[in-house]
Parts: sequence; structure tokens; C-alpha cells
Amino acid sequence: MHTKVSVIVPTFNGEKKISILLNALRAQTFQDFELIVVIDGSTDQTYTMVESAETTFQKKIITQANQGRSVVKNNGAKHAHGDILIFYDDDMQPEPESILKHVNFHQKYVGLLSGNSIELMNTDKPDIQNYKAGLGKKWTEKYSDGLNELNKANIFFTAANCSIPRNLFNTLNGFDNRLTDAEDYDLATRGLSIGTQVFFDKGNVAIHHDPITCVGYIKRQREYNRAQKNISVDVGEKNDDNLIETSKRILYAPFAFAIFPRIIDSFNVFLIFPKWLRYKLYSVVIHSLARVYPNVPL
Repeated sequence: MHTKVSVIVPTFNGEKKISILLNALRAQTFQDFELIVVIDGSTDQTYTMVESAETTFQKKIITQANQGRSVVKNNGAKHAHGDILIFYDDDMQPEPESILKHVNFHQKYVGLLSGNSIELMNTDKPDIQNYKAGLGKKWTEKYSDGLNELNKANIFFTAANCSIPRNLFNTLNGFDNRLTDAEDYDLATRGLSIGTQVFFDKGNVAIHHDPITCVGYIKRQREYNRAQKNISVDVGEKNDDNLIETSKRILYAPFAFAIFPRIIDSFNVFLIFPKWLRYKLYSVVIHSLARVYPNVPL
């Protein structure tokens, strides 16, 4: 049975990175899809880059004022014609069978699917990048190869590489427009709450080219934590951030200074330490400034 597929890519100032994604889409073994690129208030040449790209598939470019992650994805879905909606971030490089794996999944299941977004470690990258890549690998170690059905206890869902039937997307009212982060976690959680199956396919791989600094990563974690807090309030869950003990604040206080992430991003003197020790230090600094002392200026 022929199934129409829409690949939706939100982008903000993606001129220097979206070409990798476009090349990866041209290399897909499954080519019967439309591409919808939604430009979220970019000020660079993203539009020209996408418009001039030669493709064997149909493409549509939508422009909008900058409104954030949820709104831009929902706008892409609004303009899509496919029965299956596949979302990739603009800095992803899906492996050649990624779209085919999404399509095959939805021929067997009615649910949400998250693919595996990985970051490659490389000695040429800044140390904080390799630290983050290691975190991603650690987070997915508990899942078996192939398809994993998720529940609230083991949920792992990323919109950087995910898919959902259009009808189900509409039933869930899409992504929550109020959220600027954790919108993927929220979507999956709402799916589970109405009895929808949610899966993580460890074998559906897309490489994430995500240059990050320690300061930028902490800011992103702060956004994610705020979004999760709002989600917890909406579903009536207790928020542990309000229960941080005084002893914990005292423990993390020595590391809650903006100078630490700045050192990590510039003249990283911590490189003299063995990897296990400096990565532990990175974790403590990030946790201190992202969760325990999120109001410290960076």
C-alpha cells in the first residue's frame, strides 16, 4: 500500500549545516516523500541554500517569524500532505535507510517512533563536545538493539529524528506551542497517557552534528528543566526541583560560578586531568549551574 510521507525540517539560521541533511536525504533508499523546510525567522541565507539545492523529491519552503521549536514543527505539519510525518533537525545526518525504517514501522504499528540520534566522538572536537557525545551513548546503553517499547519509566524520545501518523499527531494537537524545549518529551508523555504505543528504534540512526559550548549547553539544560517543570505542573506531578535540600545547595555551591564553563570553553586547564576526572567535573559544573543554581548569570 502506498503511503504518503512528509519529512519536516525546522531550521533557524541553518545555512552552514542544512546542506549535510539535504545530502543525506538525497541518499535515502526511500525517496517517495515530500520535504518541508520551515525557516523560523532566520537572518542568514538558509532560504537560498534550500531553494537552490537539487533534489529528486518534492520540496516546499515555509518562512515565518521566529516563534520557537514547537510552533515551527506544528507549522510544518500544517503544510504537510503525508499520512506519516517524519521530523529531523537541520543538523542531522540520517543514515540511508532511516526514512525507510520509519515507514516500515508505521506499516506495523500505530504509535510514535523515536530514532537514535548519535554524536560521534573525535579528537579534533572540543572536549565538551566529546563529553556530550559520551552522555548520549550512555543514555541509550540500557536499550536493546532494534525496537524498544517505552513507558513512563524508561521513556527516551527525541524530535531530532522521530515520526508519527498524521491522524495521531492531530489527536494529540501536535507539539505544545508553549514549550521552547522538551516538546518531544511532552508529546511522547501525552501519547502514553492516552494509551498510545511509543517506541525507540536504536537501529534507526541519524548522526547529530551539534556544535555546543559548555555555556550554551548549560543554557539549553536550563530551558529543558523549565519546560519539564511546566509539563510536571500540567500533569499534576511533584517537581523535585522545589525540594532541593540545603545540604545539596551547599555541596554544589563551590562549582556554581560562571568562570568554570568559560574556562572549559576557552583555555581548558582541566585537560591536564584524566578523562574520567574532568568529565566528572563537567557534570558537576553543569548540574550546579543548570539545576541547583539556574539563576547565576552566564
